[in-house]
Amino acid sequence: MNGRLVLHVDIDTFFCQVEQNRDPSLKGQPIAIQQHQDIIAVSYEARKAGVRKHMRPVEARKVLQAVGGHLVHVYMAEGARVSYEPYREVSRRFIKALRQFDSIAIVEKASIDEAYLLYLPHGPQSTAPVDIAAGAQLAARIKASVLKELGLVVSVGVARNKVLAKLASEASKPNGLLSVDGRQAVEALLGRMPAARLPRCGGVVAETLRAAGVETVADLQAWSVTQLHQALGFKPAVAAQLHDWARGICHEPVIEKGPAKTISVQMTLTPVQLAMHPSLSHTTSAAGGQAGVFEPLPIDSPDLKVRLRRLLTAMGCDLLNRVLNDKEEESRSQPAPHSQQEALAS
Repeated sequence: MNGRLVLHVDIDTFFCQVEQNRDPSLKGQPIAIQQHQDIIAVSYEARKAGVRKHMRPVEARKVLQAVGGHLVHVYMAEGARVSYEPYREVSRRFIKALRQFDSIAIVEKASIDEAYLLYLPHGPQSTAPVDIAAGAQLAARIKASVLKELGLVVSVGVARNKVLAKLASEASKPNGLLSVDGRQAVEALLGRMPAARLPRCGGVVAETLRAAGVETVADLQAWSVTQLHQALGFKPAVAAQLHDWARGICHEPVIEKGPAKTISVQMTLTPVQLAMHPSLSHTTSAAGGQAGVFEPLPIDSPDLKVRLRRLLTAMGCDLLNRVLNDKEEESRSQPAPHSQQEALAS
């Protein structure tokens, strides 16, 4: 495995940077990005002020106004519908910029704002070791190139596998570069890292680990595969994966993904609780929460029909745009000459 390196390149606060490039007056300002009744992205300046993802927009606006910041709604296309087209266009340009480096054998797009790169400077057949310093130098060039060409700040992690590269890029944020190589460096990276920071360890997995008293990666390292399977109920494959990842071990290849087999769109709507009349405030919930009610929307309500039409139109147009854009992108891409290199290098 010493004949390869993996780089994880992640755009810092992606949606915020796209909006700041669209409106340069927002650069350096505390901003948060709103979509419907949810906050989906928060700049580092806004985080310092106390704004968090998934806050109610009305609360985020108050915090931002107090520090001279701005609440920015995601791009709205014609017909007052949400569209991710500007963000997908930036993502396409980002991936294209990463493909320009000759020493990168494979670019695996992980999401709209991140990618894994397979670095094989000596070719797929070579067993010659790759110096971690060479990977760090390439990472610095990538950071400078993306900033110059796209005006985007990225963080990069350099390691021997995908998990460590991703954790390294996260640990280096914002605008960082972190190389991890050797047992001591791996232990220093994992250290007191929350177990939930490991890839795919959110949701039910995180809740299960937390209920068992597993808070950090160090806690997780104390559990065997058998214990994770039998005591916590994880499937054998998941238990083995958690066991390995907690030790910085990952055998997943970097792959050049082809066209998506399925495409879907989804929308999360955050419930908005309305204030109750003071005379009814004694009906506070048993959990001790703030008294409130949710606005009913009868099935035959004209307002409900308008809202549903707006949401479904936006989602339908978004889905159509994704299909057309993916088709166009696939038609432009050249057959990957190194599609088998990961397997050979492994």
